[in-house]
Amino acid sequence: FPKGPLMDCISRFDARGVTPFWERSVLSLGILCRPLSCCVWDQAQKLHDGSHLDPCIEYAAVVGKGGMSLPWNSLVDSGLCILSTREPTEKGFVAYKNYPAGWHEERLANKGLMWAYWSCSVGRGVLVVNTHLSSQRKVRPDQLEELGDRLEVLREEFRVKAPSLLEVYVCGDFNLDPERDEFFETWYQHLGLTLLTSGAVTNASLSVALDHVFAWRSDGRSVRAVSCPPIKPWKDGPCDRSRDAISDHCWQGIVFENVNLTSEPVNQ
Repeated sequence: FPKGPLMDCISRFDARGVTPFWERSVLSLGILCRPLSCCVWDQAQKLHDGSHLDPCIEYAAVVGKGGMSLPWNSLVDSGLCILSTREPTEKGFVAYKNYPAGWHEERLANKGLMWAYWSCSVGRGVLVVNTHLSSQRKVRPDQLEELGDRLEVLREEFRVKAPSLLEVYVCGDFNLDPERDEFFETWYQHLGLTLLTSGAVTNASLSVALDHVFAWRSDGRSVRAVSCPPIKPWKDGPCDRSRDAISDHCWQGIVFENVNLTSEPVNQ
């Protein structure tokens, strides 16, 4: 396993060159090496330890560490984590039930949605949901429906705990572009979500915007935010077409203005 998780190795090959026999062999090897997942491939734990990061990245909590989304029957976890400057009040992970059929590489992982909730002041709170949908077109609508159903459950649960104001942020790699996938726009509008990202290309090799950030407020007010251009900070440059050892996607940043969650308005 030259680069770590088997899914990462598989993703470097042309899908047309990966035979069913090769995929079965990789899956069998993955099952045999399952005990290594928690100690070798737990990237969220490594983020928590901070041994591989520039000290200028200031955060205090990593949601997703310690195999939080790693079940007994998967080789790698969800690939999700949430970094924050405060420990969340509550957190959780829900795996998707819909997956590609057959011997597909995504069966090595445990895709789903990860969430964290912060109680900010009396009657106010923030809920952050992070996800990564399937690369398979037939599966994405079903996973998107699962995400929407769970999001509605979480909103109702935390509106009780934050009756004055609940802010919800949904983000991740959706493998969907609102300009190309009409049902995606219908989905987030139905949930009352506001798309904050600009639609700039985040996967340059495909020339599409697949990574998005959405917002929702219980008081119906809009969230003021500035969408930063997608970048590859590890290359000190803008989003380009190259695929490297870290990702073929770019970072999509959002700066929120005057998020009023304490007794006094502040910039966060």
